[in-house]
Amino acid sequence: MIRNWWLTLALVATPLPVMAGPIAVFTQVSQQPRGTDEIPLAGLGTFAVLTTGSSGVNPVVTVAADQASASQSVVGFWPVIQFQDHAQYEAQKGTVLTVPDTPVKLYTEIHDGAYGQASSVKQVFFDATVSGQVSATPGLNRVDWRFANPTQQVTFADAVVTVSFEPKTMPDGLPQIQFTDGSPMLGGLNPPYYPTLLEARIQVSRAPNDPNGDGGGSDTGGGGPQVPEPATVVLLAGCAVGGWVMRRRTAI
Repeated sequence: MIRNWWLTLALVATPLPVMAGPIAVFTQVSQQPRGTDEIPLAGLGTFAVLTTGSSGVNPVVTVAADQASASQSVVGFWPVIQFQDHAQYEAQKGTVLTVPDTPVKLYTEIHDGAYGQASSVKQVFFDATVSGQVSATPGLNRVDWRFANPTQQVTFADAVVTVSFEPKTMPDGLPQIQFTDGSPMLGGLNPPYYPTLLEARIQVSRAPNDPNGDGGGSDTGGGGPQVPEPATVVLLAGCAVGGWVMRRRTAI
């Protein structure tokens, strides 16, 4: 019976490693020089624009607690073109507009925990340049991304998070075509046609969790008394009680 009690005490006294939580990363296009997330174009229909958002894609990437990486498409520009009517559309659908080099800023939030529930959140901005071409004809649309630095890191108490982006060309599709005369819209809205999507790639390096370590090899100074860990105190107390019980049984 004493042996079983002693084993139970030793198991209770042994500290268990604490599992680190998830890392969540949210991304959106913050702005371009006009202070919006859209790039207006002229020369096609009544108006044309490259707009952005997360329609049809999830802007939040989560690296689970038991994983070291995750990736997915998070954001991109899609073309929207408006015509007066189908006659104007047929006359101009072969026109190709050039998207000039346009600086944009990508905004990223890194959550040390589940998205919307983390107590620690860090913000990172990525500077990029967007260019390409827009047309009402499938196969003639292109959005190119160039990053000044596509990779950045942030550090939390127990993790180093590396965030990087890579453009992925999507299959040809029909841009969103609208008509001011009330004709039905052409092209999808959810999801819209993205010529290119940005894929977020998240790498997480978590600090090793050593329950018997000193939190990074800090020097105790060598001169002061060594204070035992709480689990050690319990273990020493168990030794004392166990020894007292054994001595009492011997005496009886």
